Amino acid sequence: MVVEYVRYELPDSECAEFRARYRKAGLKLSADENCLAWELTQGVEETGRHTVRIVWTSREGHESGFRATDGYQEFLSLLRPFRSYITEMGHHRWLLGERWAR
Repeated sequence: MVVEYVRYELPDSECAEFRARYRKAGLKLSADENCLAWELTQGVEETGRHTVRIVWTSREGHESGFRATDGYQEFLSLLRPFRSYITEMGHHRWLLGERWAR
């Protein structure tokens, strides 16, 4: 399992459209067998800051699995207008912490 983080710094005028498009793009993530979970968060102090967290079965499941699907092409086309607002993107290993559900 790997966790991908994508951080966006959006102008306030773009936030509503970004969230609407991510709602549709998220359906493509949810439908993919390699995506275990995903979430979109918005900064409280800086409302243009958005972070996407996607839990993948593996890096290969993301890069060779999801990216080889038609769903990925649709996902990409929905979010392409916001690509220039990405400030960080990468895969991470889970080292420490508690699980969400109790």
